[in-house]
Formats: sequence, structure tokens, C-alpha cells
Amino acid sequence: MSGSYPAFYLASFDPVKVLKGKLQAGPGSSRLRGILVIFQFVITIVLFISTLTVYRQMSYINTKDLGMDPENVLVIHRANSIPFEQRETFCQELTAFSGIIFTSKTHAIPGTSFSGNAFRREGTASREQHIISNAWVDWDYAEVLGLEMAEGRFFSRDFASDSLAVVLNETAVRSMGYTDPVGKRVLQTAAGGTQEAPEDIAFTIIGVVKDFHFESLHQTINPMILSPGQWGGYIIARIQPGGTGESIDYVREKWNDFVDDQPLEYSFLIDDLTADYRMEERTGLIFSIFAILSVFIACLGLLGLASFTTEQRNKEIGIRKAMGASAGSVMLLLSKEINLLILISTLLSWPVAWYLMRNWLDNFAYRTDIGIISFISASLITYLIALLTVSFQAYSAARLNPVDTLRDE
Repeated sequence: MSGSYPAFYLASFDPVKVLKGKLQAGPGSSRLRGILVIFQFVITIVLFISTLTVYRQMSYINTKDLGMDPENVLVIHRANSIPFEQRETFCQELTAFSGIIFTSKTHAIPGTSFSGNAFRREGTASREQHIISNAWVDWDYAEVLGLEMAEGRFFSRDFASDSLAVVLNETAVRSMGYTDPVGKRVLQTAAGGTQEAPEDIAFTIIGVVKDFHFESLHQTINPMILSPGQWGGYIIARIQPGGTGESIDYVREKWNDFVDDQPLEYSFLIDDLTADYRMEERTGLIFSIFAILSVFIACLGLLGLASFTTEQRNKEIGIRKAMGASAGSVMLLLSKEINLLILISTLLSWPVAWYLMRNWLDNFAYRTDIGIISFISASLITYLIALLTVSFQAYSAARLNPVDTLRDE
């Protein structure tokens, strides 16, 4: 479309008028050029605002308190490859190494899928069940992840009764209507039970853990119950900062002692959590690339408009300079049009960008504000780039000798 307009327009010229220098642009062509430049800058400003908003959201995600400490947490996958009766021994041998502080066995880690089970408060009707995320963990799960207790305690090797105990998060306490949960009992419907004839298993609540984000920030914190269990596909270990390589080598050596038919597969929890936002990171990169391309294309169009306008006003510029106008006043005259174009582009682009970014941020349960700063910054950056583009052409025109421009008059 951009190429076809000048092609058809140039093909329509009358050669006689062109050779005589009588070709004049009508007001319609000037308006069209202005509309095209405005359209280009609307896209540019929208992309700049989008880029700034995406990076603000990613910065918010990277700095938000998750209620836990995912740094320096090694995740050993396929832990069920170790015979069940040897897993505790494996963990003990890991913690015997100076670079490993705590280990824990679990079937779910933050960022993975937590299974849901039906629970209800003791003394309530069987129909008053709550589907709550449930994770089976062992004693040092809280220490490995750096979880904080709101009240009560976590599971301990010193209490045999903990086999029938649970720990709730704060959201689960509110969801189930507890006011003083520690010491109360919660009932879980067994697999063979039904709502009409439930087979309940009673668990004593021994503690409440402070809410932590066991899912991505796309979701709100859901109710969760932690139950004691020695099985699962993961072993997580908190390692000493600065000794990652030695710790991994030691873990691999011990793994090979216990498992002889499968290689060690591991990751770091912080990397696993970051992977949840790879789509957003790619979105930010795409916006950045297209914003740069867009402003480049828009400035090409603006430069063409400025060159055409300057050429059309060469005689006017010559007369003004002959009458004593300074180079600065001529530059201001030629740059005045860009102010109007950027103002119109800003008025059109802000509502579009706000609508698009509001819908994008709705994908996150926890998000930053769009913020007026992103809008002002995007328009200001665009204006400065456009002003530099026009100023170059305006300066060249302002430096022309009026004798040369008025020679044929």
C-alpha cells in the first residue's frame, strides 16, 4: 500500500507541467501524508507503552515477596527411583555434606501441580466439604523452602503423632472458617467414601504456615494443606551459597550409589519458577523489537514529510531570511508541524494502549499498576526522536542562502 500510492501518483503527472516546474501538491495529499505519519506514530507510542508495561510487570514479579526463599534450592527429580526404604538414608547422607543444609522429600514443589482433596471441619455436615490443594511433605520441608509459621509448629521427627497431623496455610484457615485452628481436627474424605456416606480420616491441625506462592502469580494463593508423607517424586535440598558445583558433584556421587540405572536429573527451584513467565519475557522482547522497528519506520516517514514540506517552502524560507529571520526561527517554523502530529498521535494511542495493557495484566492475579509514567515516557521518547529527525532537515533548510532559493524569482 505504501509503495502503490506514490507509484500511481507519479504515473498521473502531466509531463509538460513537470518539465515547466508547475507541479503543485493539493491539500488532499498533504492531509494524507499527515494521516499516515500520525498512524505510524500511534503504533510506535502503543508499542513503547506496551514494552514499558511488560517490563514493569516482570520487574514486579522478580521483586515480589513470594513468602518463601527459592534461592539456592536444588530440586532432585525422579526421587522415586530410589527404593522407598532407602530414601531417608539418601537424604541423611546428603545433609552430612557441609555444602547441603537441609533436605526434604515431597510429591509437590512450588510451581508444579498440587493435587486437591476434599476436607471439612470436624462437626460440620458432610456436604460442607472444601476442595483444598494438598501436598505430602516431610519434616524439613519448611526449612528447605524458608517458610514461616504464623502459629503452632511444623512437623517434627520428635512427635510420632504427627503421622495424623496437618499444617494449613492462612488462606485455608480463612476458607474453612477457623478462628483458633491449632489443636482442632479436620476431616478428609477417604477415597472409598461418598458425600452421602463419607469415610472420614481425622487429622489434627498442629500449625499454620504463612501464605506463600506455591503457584505462579497468574493465580491467587489458594487454600493448601500440608500432610506428612515419605513418598513422592522430588527431593529438595537447600545448599550453601557459593558452593553449588561441589554440592551437585556430591549429590551426583550419592545418587549413583543408590541408583545405578538412571542418571541424576536436577534443576534449581528459582529457575523452575522463572520458567512460568517465559511467555511474558518473550512478549517483552517482541514488543521491544517491534517498537524499535516502528519508530525507525515512522521516522523515515516523518523525514520524508519534512523534506517535502521544506522543498515546498523553499521560497518562503528564502524571503523570511532575506527579511532578517534567524536560523532558529526558521527551524521553529518548520518543526511546528511535528508538535501537532505527536499531540494527535498521543491522544489516539493512549486509550488503545491502556485497553490492551489492562487486558494483558488481567492475566495476573498479582500485578503492577499500568501507571501514567509509562504513557508520558513513551510519548516523550517518541517526541524527542521525531524532533531530532525533523530538526536535521530544518537545520539544513535554515542554513540555505536566500540568494540561491530566490535566484529564479
